[in-house]
Amino acid sequence: MKFNKQVCAFIIAIAFSASSVIAQNEIGTRAAGVHGIFQSLKVGQKVSLKESFGQWEIGLLNNGEYGSHSILEINNSYLLLIDIGQITRYWVPISSVKIVTWTKVPGVLSTKP
Repeated sequence: MKFNKQVCAFIIAIAFSASSVIAQNEIGTRAAGVHGIFQSLKVGQKVSLKESFGQWEIGLLNNGEYGSHSILEINNSYLLLIDIGQITRYWVPISSVKIVTWTKVPGVLSTKP
């Protein structure tokens, strides 16, 4: 059975647009299909970003309640962050991430007066 090139291109375009809609609906959830060092992170969480000898350290405090950067996108090959002023975006490749830390401090940083 022969397929027309235009039909194949149309099907591929639909598949890509559906995947981008799914990715946009995942805000606040773990990114689907992400494995390895970024699997504990969620889109929308706040993290700290620190440069250490040419590599990046990403810190998560109280499950993303506090931090200087917010996660915009998670991918198997990079992490997209934006700073607290919503000015600068950082594309951090997985090859330059030294460590991802998750610190839980119950009660110490509560927002209650």
